[in-house]
Formats: sequence, structure tokens, C-alpha cells
Amino acid sequence: MSNTETGWVDFVPTSDKTMVNNFDRSIEWSAAPNHWPQDIEHMHSTYGVHEAVKKLDKEKLKSYLEFRLNFLHEELNETTEAIRQEKIDCEEVVDGLIDLCVVAIGTLNVFGVNEQKAWDEVHKANMNKKVGIKPERPNELGLPDLIKPSDWVAPDHSDNHGILPKLNE
Repeated sequence: MSNTETGWVDFVPTSDKTMVNNFDRSIEWSAAPNHWPQDIEHMHSTYGVHEAVKKLDKEKLKSYLEFRLNFLHEELNETTEAIRQEKIDCEEVVDGLIDLCVVAIGTLNVFGVNEQKAWDEVHKANMNKKVGIKPERPNELGLPDLIKPSDWVAPDHSDNHGILPKLNE
């Protein structure tokens, strides 16, 4: 079965830098495009979300953003509740985690942010972190924790804010 059929995404280097220890974090990596952004765009087009949002003035647009953020809190709370049961509700955990992704990516989409570009920017920055210990974030399980090295560069979304600046006008 191919990665396309399973939904897995291949990450491939987009530069010709020399590999060190089989992985060079200075290499720019890019994911083969997935279908999430297209699925969300399809959903918003089907239900007229973009057309409705275009009609909102600044105050209603801000209220809509608050509505979406509250929606994320609701989904997170439902997912958290699912793991606090005597028997974890696995169905709700999976559904809740996907709903969080759909609402978050959908919010970027409806506000005109290029969600794939934003994702790639964050992923690139995350891949430049190092495994280490962050004292203010206890890691009792001893799993690999990522920290920002001194030369770490934050993601830059300065050219990808969609209509969010309208909230500041």
C-alpha cells in the first residue's frame, strides 16, 4: 500500500546539503502536500462560510474569531474529559483531536491565511529545535523534549496574515 493510500506523508529534503548522521537539520524539508487544506476549503465552499465571513464588519469578524477560539476550547475540553473516564473513550479522543485540527486549520482558512504555508513555516522552525531539557516544563516521562537552541529562528508569518489585519483597522 502506498503512502498516498494510507494517508501518510513523505518528508523530503528540498536542498542538496550534505547529510550528517543521516539527518541534517539545516536541510530544508518539505512535506508532500496533504489533502486537509483542500478538504476544509471544500467544506467552507459547500456551506458558504467564506461568503458569510466577507459580509462581517470588524466587530463581527472579531466575534467570529472569538467563536472559533471558544470552539477549540470546547473540543479540547471534550477530548480531555474523554481521557478522564475510568475507561478512556478512544473514539472521542480520536474524533476530538481531529476536530481540533479541523477547527484550527479551518479558522486559518476562513481568515484567508495560507494554512499550508503557515504549517510549513512552523514545521521548519520545529525541525531546527534540539532535544534537551526545559526546566520550566517538567518531563517526568523522560520522553524527548524539544528546546530552542540559541540560534533558533521563530516562524515568520509576516506575509501570511490573511484578513486578520482587518481586526486592527
